[in-house]
Amino acid sequence: MKPATMYYKLVRDKVLDEIDKEGLAYSATILNDDESIITALKDKIVEESEEFADSNCDIYELADIFEVLIKIMKMKNITFTELKEARNKRIKDKGAFDNNVFLLFVENKDEPTIEFEEA
Repeated sequence: MKPATMYYKLVRDKVLDEIDKEGLAYSATILNDDESIITALKDKIVEESEEFADSNCDIYELADIFEVLIKIMKMKNITFTELKEARNKRIKDKGAFDNNVFLLFVENKDEPTIEFEEA
């Protein structure tokens, strides 16, 4: 066997078909327990988010995030209506991102004041 690249990650359903077409050897397993699947999905959404952040806001990278989100929703029996209601509650409680506020710092409430000397 040739040297191999280790992945240990969740992949889309048709990835193994593509590997077969290339005639490459691989090893894969099917995750069967919910805990392992959810853990793999959490890792996957981080991976896809990093890929989106590294892209130029590529719509396909965004679609990958959406696909993982849909799978998580299926696993947790969350409907789009419930997700929208949770979003609306978050917006009501904390606001949205419409004003583009970029927080720089917040002083620590229980820490002593630090005096800075002018340069």
